Amino acid sequence: MKKVIIAASVLFLAACSSPTEQLLNVAPHASLNAQSAFVGKTLTIDSRDLRTAEYVGVIDSGSGDIEPIDAKQNVRIAFEETLSDQLEKQGFKVTVESDNTFRIDVLEAVVRSQVSMLDSELTTAVKVQVVAETPRGKFTKRFNGTSTKTSSLKLSNQDMEIVLNDLINAIFDKIATDDELNTYLADNF
Repeated sequence: MKKVIIAASVLFLAACSSPTEQLLNVAPHASLNAQSAFVGKTLTIDSRDLRTAEYVGVIDSGSGDIEPIDAKQNVRIAFEETLSDQLEKQGFKVTVESDNTFRIDVLEAVVRSQVSMLDSELTTAVKVQVVAETPRGKFTKRFNGTSTKTSSLKLSNQDMEIVLNDLINAIFDKIATDDELNTYLADNF
């Protein structure tokens, strides 16, 4: 009986001492503003993650205590799948082999939580670059956005996910409705 209690105690202490890794769910969705103006045109989608750090969240509790938070999924793939959905809504047929290539480069996607005695602040920054390339030429444009949310309460990881995903979705809205990009796609794809 004594051995069982000791074994249970050791397992309990081991479970308590092992930290649970915090992860943020990066789950953007295709823009609802995507117009189906490119029916029947084909393209290949590509993506690159050019961020300088792998994390998507940072909690700064003050006094040098900074905790990075990774994404639950691969950020590059999440952006690529969202872009694919969006372009399909615009009428494109996404294929593996096409002379037309549309690439999204993730340059920055991070939400920072600054916690003080009186309030909490979330600062979010997202920056992407899209590259549309055909045999006739290349079009490159950057889209970025920032947002800030302040609260007198401690903001949770769920709050961090919401503001990050909202900003990413706003960037995809900008991509879907960008006149310069859509004109290039219409004229060259």
